[in-house]
Amino acid sequence: MRITYIHQYFKTPGMAGGTRSYELARRLVARGHEVHMITGAPDGVRAGISTEAGIVVHWLPVPYRNAMSYRRRIWAFLGFVGRSAVVAGRLRHDLVFVTSTPLTVAIPGVYAALRRRVPMVLEVRDVWPELPIALGALRSPVSRWAARRLEAWAYHRRRGSSRSPRGWPTASGAGTRASRSPWCRTAATGSCSPTLTGPAWRCAGTGRGWVTGRWSSTPGRSGW
Repeated sequence: MRITYIHQYFKTPGMAGGTRSYELARRLVARGHEVHMITGAPDGVRAGISTEAGIVVHWLPVPYRNAMSYRRRIWAFLGFVGRSAVVAGRLRHDLVFVTSTPLTVAIPGVYAALRRRVPMVLEVRDVWPELPIALGALRSPVSRWAARRLEAWAYHRRRGSSRSPRGWPTASGAGTRASRSPWCRTAATGSCSPTLTGPAWRCAGTGRGWVTGRWSSTPGRSGW
């Protein structure tokens, strides 16, 4: 199977940050799948293509740092949407796998899936848009309305979802739309590696799921 995997914050073990996408992708490669990862370049400047543990990684020149203001981060999210959509639209694939945050990655994912008429799986790793709203990143009624519309649209367009077993708690204490979806599947741990998280976690089981079975889950990072 040819899989296009979109994650703005993809990290390898040699980089600072969570490696869940790396661990999942390399296991897909080990199972015989062809995986193309679309992500932001570590320095945010130089674009390029490299192969990491069999994963073809497309690095895009989209600067992003936690020190950025909320406004600049939003522009970084939108910049990644445009650049990743161009790359994903050129690739041939049988499945599009998109992982948040930010939820804006669903836009290039939907585009790539529709272009090739293939399914898209949306992995919901954090609470969006409740988290940026609670942090004050989205203050105007218009921006909050747009974010919630994006959430509803993304969940509507996906063919499958992954989430935490009990659903993410929102700022108001209710579960997200994804957690209430009958299409949901549980996701992987933050690293998806038993050698990093201990034997209590498993990365791939025998349950029914989209790519590698049914996984255990813990909350990820907010990206804010």
